Amino acid sequence: MAYATAQDLIDRFDKNLLADMARDDGTPESDLSTNARVLAALEDASGRIEAALRSGNRYLPSDLSGLSGSSQSYLKRITCALALGYLVQSDIARLDEGTQKTIEEAERVLDLLRKGVDVFGVDRLIEAGTPKADGPTAVKRQELRLLPTRVRRFYPADQGRLPLGR
Repeated sequence: MAYATAQDLIDRFDKNLLADMARDDGTPESDLSTNARVLAALEDASGRIEAALRSGNRYLPSDLSGLSGSSQSYLKRITCALALGYLVQSDIARLDEGTQKTIEEAERVLDLLRKGVDVFGVDRLIEAGTPKADGPTAVKRQELRLLPTRVRRFYPADQGRLPLGR
């Protein structure tokens, strides 16, 4: 499933430019929402984002499909910019400086996703926090009189088995 629709692409970029790039025969496409090239570009862009997610190992695709508000809008922007890049590849003469900068920004965000940087601030990841090591204290272990306490020379000392400070 694509993270953006053809209408999202139209909302973010020039409709006339998109209509021209959607066809090879020189006539503008009248209905971008059903154009196979536009839909394929959006799917390709979404697939590229998911590949970056797997590489970065920070987000799951389900995390991104659950985004809302400005984070969802930002994801749509990245998807549309990448899709625009795929559409421009078919007609490189139309690549202007603004379009190039938009595509480069989307590529930069993909690099951040590959590195595992928190780009979207998913609540599940924020709440995860730092793992904590827990266990009985050395005094509590002596009170329990477990086998390692009774037969000391066959087991390593508690300092080597317990978390630091326990």
